[in-house]
Amino acid sequence: PKVALDYHAESLRMMKVIYGENAQHPDIAESLRSLGASWSELGDVVKAFEYREKSLIMLRSILGDNMSHPDIAKALTNLGSSWRERGDERMAIKHHEEALRMFKELYGDNTPHLDIARSLGFLGISWKNICNQDKAVNYLEASLKMKQDIYGEDTAHPDIAESMNNLGTYWGKVGDYKKAIMFFEESMRMVKVIHGNNMTHPDIAGTLRNLGNCWSGLGHEMKAIMFFE
Repeated sequence: PKVALDYHAESLRMMKVIYGENAQHPDIAESLRSLGASWSELGDVVKAFEYREKSLIMLRSILGDNMSHPDIAKALTNLGSSWRERGDERMAIKHHEEALRMFKELYGDNTPHLDIARSLGFLGISWKNICNQDKAVNYLEASLKMKQDIYGEDTAHPDIAESMNNLGTYWGKVGDYKKAIMFFEESMRMVKVIHGNNMTHPDIAGTLRNLGNCWSGLGHEMKAIMFFE
């Protein structure tokens, strides 16, 4: 990520030389977006937020404040993620709802599209984090269903595995450990198909930990220990 950050910073510097220090240009907005993503990967949520906000402001200046455009919708999504990283779920929801509305205008209200599915998933996570469980499960289930419509219900795909994991986390949070285990096991099956039986892979290791927590919640400590090990 640090190497990528250096390249993106140099790209932004060159864009400003080409277009002007204070120019409003899509290439500059894209460099700002890339820097935001790199800072997010490095864990600097303040800098990530700063670059993502600048990117959104510039895109709206170029394309129009009320324009429905994929780049603006994606910038809203990125900024929503930054608000969540900073712990402000209400602001995250506001941005993800605006992004979702825009994606539906662009692609069609009932069209299965990955951008729509991801917005639904982000909204589900934020509603879960502020304990509105009805909204959380509705969004998370809608996200999973749309991803299955896009890729195929039985296809092992990282996006579907991620949604299964999110639903497992939801059911674990509300105390339905059996349902949580069902989703975590399905997520793990998919991740193993995708990555192989590499127990050191972060997705597999995280799911094993989640399964251990669920079995512990059900009072099966010995089984939980197997997953923690």
